[in-house]
Amino acid sequence: MTRKDLSRRMFLKASAMLAGVGALAACGATPTPQVVEKVVEKEVTKIVEGTPQVVKETAVVVETVVVKETVVVQPASSGPTFITYVTQYSGPPTNAADDQIIAQFEDKNPDVKVKKMTFPGQDPHDKLRIMATAGDLPDCFNIETKQVIDMISRGMCLDITDMFNAKSGLTKDDYWPGEWEKQFFKGKMYLLSLDTQDVIIFYNKDIFDKKGVPYPPKDWNDKEWTYEKMIETASKLVEGEGPNRIWGYDTSRWWVYSYPIIWSYGGLITNEDRTKSAITMPETIQALQMRADWINKYKITPTPAEATEGAESQFNSGRLAMRAVWSPWAWYIKDVPDLHWDIAVMPGGPAGRFTRCPQDGMCVGSQTKQADKAFRFSMYLAGPDGQALYDNQLGLGLPTIKKVALSEDYIHPKVKGLEHLDQTLVTEIYTGGHYKHQDVTIKWPEMDKLISANMDSLLDGKVTAEEFAKTLDPQITELLQSIPEEWRGWVGD
Repeated sequence: MTRKDLSRRMFLKASAMLAGVGALAACGATPTPQVVEKVVEKEVTKIVEGTPQVVKETAVVVETVVVKETVVVQPASSGPTFITYVTQYSGPPTNAADDQIIAQFEDKNPDVKVKKMTFPGQDPHDKLRIMATAGDLPDCFNIETKQVIDMISRGMCLDITDMFNAKSGLTKDDYWPGEWEKQFFKGKMYLLSLDTQDVIIFYNKDIFDKKGVPYPPKDWNDKEWTYEKMIETASKLVEGEGPNRIWGYDTSRWWVYSYPIIWSYGGLITNEDRTKSAITMPETIQALQMRADWINKYKITPTPAEATEGAESQFNSGRLAMRAVWSPWAWYIKDVPDLHWDIAVMPGGPAGRFTRCPQDGMCVGSQTKQADKAFRFSMYLAGPDGQALYDNQLGLGLPTIKKVALSEDYIHPKVKGLEHLDQTLVTEIYTGGHYKHQDVTIKWPEMDKLISANMDSLLDGKVTAEEFAKTLDPQITELLQSIPEEWRGWVGD
């Protein structure tokens, strides 16, 4: 050990002793004389033994110092800690939920202030990836759950397992089956689920009444309500030509909205363990062809050129009888004058009746320096208080905490314009097992872009479902097989 090392260590030890004295003073100790040993470095004269040389060097000595009085130093006043929160909700009504929950949280937690950040017109998930690369990831963020496995693989999400177990007061039994599992990867928790946005049917009662056609059912076990029956019903409701034509049925052209019909016919996009494509299954091809036939054969669904103002405007103006869309859409149409509507279950097929239930959730950013406070805010937002506000009052979706979802406030929302709404059929998606998980892996962003880029060709009738599937099959398999083994095994969304 060198003399320099010894001096530094002894100096640090002495500094710690003096710090202890300061700490007592800061706590308000009675000023009394104290004897303190202090380690110092001094230049001393030394005669080198056996030689006539006289040299000077630095030595470590201990001095006794009498401290006659202690000075009480009050710590500087510290204000609240600021944390950053990126939210995907940039427009109404869900952005109002962010503002309200932040105000509620800050009122109950005066030591924390939340700075909300949004990116209107941009994909917030891509923006978060860029921020992570730049080392500027927010303390916490709200995302579509299907994005989480990719973000975990990029090291963007903090492991919150211990904080959840110690501070949440919640367990697996508090959540819907399937939604609890989405929060974990390989036994570690990275996400706090907030809601699911289950796809159901909205229908215009006036169009049905005018034609004398029975409403679609609310019972998930109604065996007569098949996709074939839906086509038959929708065809009866179609009327007119040109811009005033009334259409029978519509849903998003985004390919993920084909999952319900694919599952109901017994098909898949990938195999169960997500290692290769299953898009060429006969059942998948049959379902995809039926999806295209709604537009090109049966003409119950408009083309983009025939629906330039969008499905929402067509429904609101009485020119669309049925629309399959996420259940929170009720909050978007509740104030439309003279619109008489209700909700129904999705049609079924040979394999049963299923729908997609994508989830949203909260993550704590891996780069945060305020993990405890970021978790506290995220847990408040995704806990019972937050879900009651977001989902039951402001219509984000179905709460993933069962007691919040099964409350009267969710089943019959206390919201103007929704007095007639009974959302029991939404909760029965889970109680009846009418859902499956989408084929989400760390390659989801790439698979989504790949299928989306080819979907218009199918829907526009330029290729058959078989041609569509054969084109995508090797590309999907290549993507899936490029996933490292350690990143396989997430349940999906």
